[in-house]
Amino acid sequence: MVTLLQAFPFPSLKGQAPKWTGSEFVLNGQKLNYLCYDEAESGWSQELTDLHEKEAGDGKHPIDLLSRSLAIESMTQIIKNQGMILDVGCSSGFLLRQIKGAFPQCKVMGSDYLSGIVSKCAKNNPGIPMLQFDLRTCPLPDHCLDGVVALNVLEHIDEDEK
Repeated sequence: MVTLLQAFPFPSLKGQAPKWTGSEFVLNGQKLNYLCYDEAESGWSQELTDLHEKEAGDGKHPIDLLSRSLAIESMTQIIKNQGMILDVGCSSGFLLRQIKGAFPQCKVMGSDYLSGIVSKCAKNNPGIPMLQFDLRTCPLPDHCLDGVVALNVLEHIDEDEK
């Protein structure tokens, strides 16, 4: 039986279609814990992620707790049954884990801009597909997701109108 994630249309890399096995991606016979599409310079860094983890981490800061709670509540308005949810800007994966817990009938994926952040998040969240890409040039096909969360993301993107 093919799962929703195994059938998901992950965009090609180097002319090849990656496949999700349930625990990792396979591309050209190589096993990958995440897919990297188009990393470039950023105003964000691993140091800022580390600071966020230290100061606001999982369940530590009231603003983060409230914003994550509101994101989950908002998602319940659109997700009724099975579906695919993407957490854009998943950083350390705190919200990603909450989404997975709140919507156990759904499949979740995470994405962020910096490959180091995505790699660390993939290691800390096994079984969740992780993607690195620039949201302004999102490689995902139109209409392939049932829900998207982009919490605290747009303010970090120059040319965010794209």
